[in-house]
Amino acid sequence: MNDLREGQGSYFYHDKNKLFVGEWVADQPKNGVYTEVEDENAERRPENPHFEDKYIQPSIAELKLVDPARVLERAMERTKQERANFRIQHIPIEEMFSAQEYESLRMAFEAVSQGEAYVDMDSLKQIIRQVMNQEPSDKQLDAIL
Repeated sequence: MNDLREGQGSYFYHDKNKLFVGEWVADQPKNGVYTEVEDENAERRPENPHFEDKYIQPSIAELKLVDPARVLERAMERTKQERANFRIQHIPIEEMFSAQEYESLRMAFEAVSQGEAYVDMDSLKQIIRQVMNQEPSDKQLDAIL
């Protein structure tokens, strides 16, 4: 959007041979997965150590998340919710949803619209509950409509 990344996406950092896949906000990676790409044909540059001295760092206990996938999932969902109003106003619907999500929304709309080109607020909530598993408040809906 306006040449800025917004929403789900990926970026390959060629110089570092790394890939970020996740949520972008105003052209900045917000949360996601940053990994090294295994490519046997990639040009390998020697890594220069930042420090030349022989200092040996003492061992430090390793810290791990119990459920890193859940932490990432919740962070990405929080970003989507925080940016929903902005994205709805600025990103075309075809770019915001996959073909399958778009079709699910269309079918849910047809099921509750009774042949009309519009739905009332209660029906809109029903569509969002059915397709997106979300329960928007009247205030949230007012903000995006």
